[in-house]
Amino acid sequence: MRTEKINIPLKLTSNGELVLHFIGTGSAFTKKNFQNNLIIIKGDNHLVVDFGTKASQGLFEKGVKTEDIEGYLITHTHADHIGSLEEAALLGRYFTKRKPDLIIPKILEKILWNNGLKAGIAFNEDPPLTLKDLFNIIYPRKVTKDRYGRLTYHIKYKGIDLLIFKTNHIPSNGSLSSSIWTSGIIIDERILFTADTKFDPELLETFDKFFNIELI
Repeated sequence: MRTEKINIPLKLTSNGELVLHFIGTGSAFTKKNFQNNLIIIKGDNHLVVDFGTKASQGLFEKGVKTEDIEGYLITHTHADHIGSLEEAALLGRYFTKRKPDLIIPKILEKILWNNGLKAGIAFNEDPPLTLKDLFNIIYPRKVTKDRYGRLTYHIKYKGIDLLIFKTNHIPSNGSLSSSIWTSGIIIDERILFTADTKFDPELLETFDKFFNIELI
């Protein structure tokens, strides 16, 4: 594991190594550092994890066009994680004529569309558009809950192994089981990316038993 200074424009390919590039590191309300959204790059493939309100501009400043992004994974539906997804959908529909991939558990699909994207996108055409008109929806496979003690999904996307696990993000949520869907991911069984979550020692202890995590 090493850190490197990036070159501009950012390349969306690697020599086969796993590369993680943060579009930003700021909070939901940041004005300078963009938001905590991530690009996973491996070989000739890439995947964006969350695409918040500042993400499109963040990519632009790194020399990458939003329409060049091939796939997205959404951890939850707060604006700093989905705010630029409408732009990505519309660019694909009307400019590139190509639907990006969207990895999303079924549990989040209706929430993302009905409460996050529908108002700004659906009524640009008649009949109204749906999420599947705009993205190639890819559903990860549900993992038996007993294995990790929390709702978990798994997918291998273009050579990138992803374990998607439920987190407890909202401060007023008392328990994991009663909380809304927010998630983190384990990448290639090496990197634990929590996205947005409260401090959760049980999460860390559980996955430490199953994986040789190199970085959190």
